[in-house]
Amino acid sequence: MTSGVMPSFGITLAAARGSRTVYTLTGRRGMDSLAADGDLTSADHDGFRGRLVSVPLGESAFEDLRCSAFRFERPVGAAAAMADVARLMFVVHGGVTVQEGADEVAVPAGHWLLAPARRSFVMSSDGSSRLLSVLIPTRKLRMPRERLDALGLRPLADVAVGSAFESLLRSLSQSAPDDNTVEADLTAHALLDLSRALLAAQPAGEPADPDDAVRARVHDFIEHNYADPNLHVSVIAAALGVSVRRLHRLFESEPLSISQCIRRWRVTAAGRELLLTQEPFESIARRVGFGSSDTGYRSFRDEYGMTPAEYRRRGRV
Repeated sequence: MTSGVMPSFGITLAAARGSRTVYTLTGRRGMDSLAADGDLTSADHDGFRGRLVSVPLGESAFEDLRCSAFRFERPVGAAAAMADVARLMFVVHGGVTVQEGADEVAVPAGHWLLAPARRSFVMSSDGSSRLLSVLIPTRKLRMPRERLDALGLRPLADVAVGSAFESLLRSLSQSAPDDNTVEADLTAHALLDLSRALLAAQPAGEPADPDDAVRARVHDFIEHNYADPNLHVSVIAAALGVSVRRLHRLFESEPLSISQCIRRWRVTAAGRELLLTQEPFESIARRVGFGSSDTGYRSFRDEYGMTPAEYRRRGRV
């Protein structure tokens, strides 16, 4: 694994092997293996049991952790020393409680959680739990740190892309490509796209800057309407009650323009369908909102650097 990812709570012990590896974790030694950047304890240290599926994917990583009751604390000092890596976690069962300072929130089964880098917190579970995690360098998410901080350490909103993301993670738990292969690069790319889409679709709450609220509404509108082939900036402006000129101005300093955001959603959806179905790309392209298969083909090739057929052939894991 490259230096982009450093040890974290349960992060890929398989890094040295470069392939999917399953670890059985028992007692105090098992807890020590998981607590590279903090303190992991249990009411029954000797009775602690866990199973970790660990998959390195270049600068990113995937984990499937099943374990008995635990309490993990990342202190301030350890948080400050962490690499700038964000952890997206899906709670399959059991539920966890997260505490940051005086704030405490429960994250039940079936919900996503973002644990940003360089933040101290306490995470605990009173019983057995299963957690699917993706670890990605923060810089690759292309989101302002303030936005990531606002989304962190609380249950994320349930959005459409979440179920497809969960399905991909479950499949990686069963079978995954070796690191430093074309298949691993494609899988890492898919995980990154889904992570961006999941976070971009989150409601922005009540940001202090009213422009942030408009941007959040734009992202939300695109998420729910990208499959409409008639979706354009003018349609979004009319729906939100703002001028086209203002929308363009609000996205001047953003990583993607509004048109690029629409294309990214469509291409990401198309890529997901290529891996999960046997349908021809022509049908997929029209279903995700491209006006023609030619437009979808060019957009897909520009985004992924390969044809849809190559992506489907190389990307299946």
